[in-house]
Amino acid sequence: MTCPLCQQREGNKKNTHYLTDGIIRPCLNLNGGTEREKGLYFNMSTQGYIEMNFQRATNVEELEKELGRAPNDEEIERAKQNAYAVDNVFCNHCEDIFSSIEDEFISTILPKFREADISSTPRVELEDVRLSRLFWLIQFWRSAVCASQLKITPATIEEVRQIILDHSSAAIEELTAIPISVTYLRTEGEPHKMTNNFVGFIDRKNPLIIFMCDFVLQVFDSEEKIAFEEMFGLNDSDFREYVNHKEKKFKVKVLSDTSRKEFLEKYKLDEAHHRLKHYAAAMSKLWVQLFGRTVPPATLQRYIDELTNNPEHDILHYSKANVLKITHEFIQRNAPC
Repeated sequence: MTCPLCQQREGNKKNTHYLTDGIIRPCLNLNGGTEREKGLYFNMSTQGYIEMNFQRATNVEELEKELGRAPNDEEIERAKQNAYAVDNVFCNHCEDIFSSIEDEFISTILPKFREADISSTPRVELEDVRLSRLFWLIQFWRSAVCASQLKITPATIEEVRQIILDHSSAAIEELTAIPISVTYLRTEGEPHKMTNNFVGFIDRKNPLIIFMCDFVLQVFDSEEKIAFEEMFGLNDSDFREYVNHKEKKFKVKVLSDTSRKEFLEKYKLDEAHHRLKHYAAAMSKLWVQLFGRTVPPATLQRYIDELTNNPEHDILHYSKANVLKITHEFIQRNAPC
């Protein structure tokens, strides 16, 4: 395919991360470390199940301990594909553009967050608006190109493409035209605490929200579409103050470690609520197919109670294989005579 950035050269680059690896890696590794291609990570599938993935260099003994079994062929095949990366989409030349922006951000701006004492700081103001903007815009644009679940207007994709392509000469008015909010989730304690954060997307259309370990990016389609959404405590009454638009300094809101935990817990509860709706609907449909009648409300509630009985908070409890196992055993015990 033709590279979607330059729209001229062949997309020949292998392993292009559309979410910057140096930012998300501590969230994906079991110990919160920064070694490449190690660790487990989890995704919610569109069917409401937890999908487990692991990276190529993950220690086999450590992996089997986490899973309680050996990985299957499908999981091994997925491990050959790096997390949040694509092959043969972008060209080498455009990959160099991405890398130059990422490398400079990681060396000059990231330390202001991960290596600085900002425990009493409600926000960080970045003088280098051009670099800050370009870094977050490439996260947004590459994700829009590579992640099929994100529905971004073609006009916005083209606008950002031109900015990235002309990154060294783009006018600051162009760079700051798209409203962007970034929140930093202060993560205290040992490195493995990073694994409690998230990597992935919420496509609310406006804003588009991207989780990147200890950063959360919100992108709005235009100034007219800036709208407050509480987002499980991520945004507050000072929300508008942190939406960067035609700014002189790029402002990043800093969430305390306590507020981070509260935000993540609220988000997980919301995700669980959506999962339960999926499980209840699936069981109701299956019951009619098997027995030709509606599942009794009390039976459905017992099924949900049994399915959600997870005292160890094991995330793999909601894997497709385990949900199907619990469902099969429940139907065997509760089938009508």
